[in-house]
Amino acid sequence: KKATDFYKENLGKLHILEKWLPEWLSTLDNNKTKNDYGRGARALIKYFPVAEDINREKAGRFLRTIGSRENVHKDSVQKWRSGILNLWRYLELDETIWKDHPIPENKAKEKPPEKEPWTKDEVRLLYETAVERNHWLKNPIWIAVHTGARKSAIAKLKYNRDEQTISFPKMKSEPRARTIPAHPDIITHLNSWEQNRKSS
Repeated sequence: KKATDFYKENLGKLHILEKWLPEWLSTLDNNKTKNDYGRGARALIKYFPVAEDINREKAGRFLRTIGSRENVHKDSVQKWRSGILNLWRYLELDETIWKDHPIPENKAKEKPPEKEPWTKDEVRLLYETAVERNHWLKNPIWIAVHTGARKSAIAKLKYNRDEQTISFPKMKSEPRARTIPAHPDIITHLNSWEQNRKSS
């Protein structure tokens, strides 16, 4: 079987999904889509490493059961199916085996982990590690610590050197624009951030 599979794979008649995954994912532009589709493809690979081993019946069974197996909601399984369809299209395989299957609700809906505040020691460790590695995240981390601003607000802040203030625009996560004094400990970080700003 190994020899036959090797022969078929090299003739393009057999698709080992794990080998095609990086190349296919690189064709997707949106990072969120790439993550969702990649997660679905990896779930599929757990049960079916080879694309040609999947027929319509197996595809339907996978879509009906994967929600409870992986403890994900119906919406996630629907996104995964969209990703698998995209992968099949990329590999020029028969997409119809994935279409028109009902996807049941999963009662064991995944719960997002509860958020806990960072401890002072965790924040210090995070910041010092970024400084030690000379990573650009050291600036937004330390600005966040001293202002309480979210990443989207930090991405768009305006620093007034003359008045030593920081202005944050009104955003979805910031109900109103606000201006606060710039803490002395973050002045160098604000200057560096303005010269090498990143998007949220």
